[in-house]
Amino acid sequence: MPTSFTSPSSLVARILELLELQPGLRVLEIGAGTGYNAALMQEIVGEDGHVTTIDIQEDLVAQTIRLLRAAGYERIEVIAGDGFYG
Repeated sequence: MPTSFTSPSSLVARILELLELQPGLRVLEIGAGTGYNAALMQEIVGEDGHVTTIDIQEDLVAQTIRLLRAAGYERIEVIAGDGFYG
């Protein structure tokens, strides 16, 4: 059984809308996935905001870091750990 999945873009857009993110906010995402959501959130919170994403799967975290850096998202913090602990 897979431990990670990709949400449809319409669902991601709705979730981001419901979060009511604003420039300058600090965001903690539990479940890094590909980093796509973190990148979208960083765009919304802007230069004055900060996004941290955490995932329990170390191999996934390594991949997410590579993908985000390749896309130019140097500021997003990607952590390998258990999101239960925040």
